Amino acid sequence: MYLHGPTLRACLAESLSDRHRHPKHLAWVASLTTAFCLLRGTVAAFRVLDHVIYPDHRHVEVRSPVFILGNPRSGTTLLHRLLAEDDQFITARLYESVFPAISLRRLIRLVGSADRRLGRPLRKVVDKLVGKSFSGWTNIHSTGLFDVEEDEQLFVYAAMSPVLALLFPFFDEIGSVSYADRLPPKQRERLMRYYVSSLRRQLYGSSSQTLLVKSTATTGRLAATLDVVPDMRIIHILRHPLDALASLLSMYRASWERLVPQVADDPRVYRQLASLFAGYYRYRMLFLDDLPPERVCEIAYDELVADPRTTIEYVYDHFRLDISPGFEQVLDAATRSESSYRSGHHYDLRDFGLTSDDIVDAIPDVFDRYGFDKSNQPKEDATRAGAANMESSP
Repeated sequence: MYLHGPTLRACLAESLSDRHRHPKHLAWVASLTTAFCLLRGTVAAFRVLDHVIYPDHRHVEVRSPVFILGNPRSGTTLLHRLLAEDDQFITARLYESVFPAISLRRLIRLVGSADRRLGRPLRKVVDKLVGKSFSGWTNIHSTGLFDVEEDEQLFVYAAMSPVLALLFPFFDEIGSVSYADRLPPKQRERLMRYYVSSLRRQLYGSSSQTLLVKSTATTGRLAATLDVVPDMRIIHILRHPLDALASLLSMYRASWERLVPQVADDPRVYRQLASLFAGYYRYRMLFLDDLPPERVCEIAYDELVADPRTTIEYVYDHFRLDISPGFEQVLDAATRSESSYRSGHHYDLRDFGLTSDDIVDAIPDVFDRYGFDKSNQPKEDATRAGAANMESSP
């Protein structure tokens, strides 16, 4: 398993520095770093075991996977959980990204089977612990260990994910995690070799299913991903930057208030986070322009939320995919659910020391290219219900 040591060392050093040291934060760093090391060590051991018990996993081909891309809070979770209901796709649940080893997953499923026969006492404890861990996101992004989820944990294990900013919002010191494409060639190659080996493990044992991947952090490693899966297909969801970024900042603030209280009210940190994800809009725009049009399908967040069925039919037509009768029923139910939903959540960039002009000035070419209204006022956030309505468990 690849580990970018400089990032991990920088995270810990900044947490201990005079500038950022805070008792509550240090307590979280100590407990979560310990958990990280224990989990990572366990996963690494079982991945070695995979080579002994399931050696043929190394020959699994990752053919024409479908990647869902977009900034966080842009409807990626809604789309991912909808498409996961289609049997032609195989995708990861959160526990499969946390435990990316075939032997370990099968052990977990064996324990889960025994637990079900006993009335699921262990599952109830796990659900309670996970619910408590993500309590700050309850009304923002529903998260469960057995829910369909993005595979970003794979890159957290490598200490090469912008998600690390949830605990270590030290953007000046850990900026390299945001763009793996800019790593030195050998490091980039090692990182992506580890990633594609994880994708092979995800596909291992499946029949003719297509791999479905959702990641809002893939943007900074698009070129590296294309190196290892050159026939990847991309669904790009576009939400107005002023809406998406305001919602994203609210999500991070919920975590920082709990984990990193010393920065929770620091406008500079929110500005850095907004700058990163605003830049991702441009990075995707330029990268996707160079791909064959048949490999990229762009959809609008507003249209997805208003009419999931029509939007997904457009995606399937673009990629020449068939919609089964069973999946048609899923789409009908989702469309009825979304059409009746009204959110009570409103986010405003001014709450984080930013203005609309700050974002427009940062990426004017993106606003012009996609026709985003530069005077747009933040709208209600409609992603939460879509995600909640698509929850499922094995």
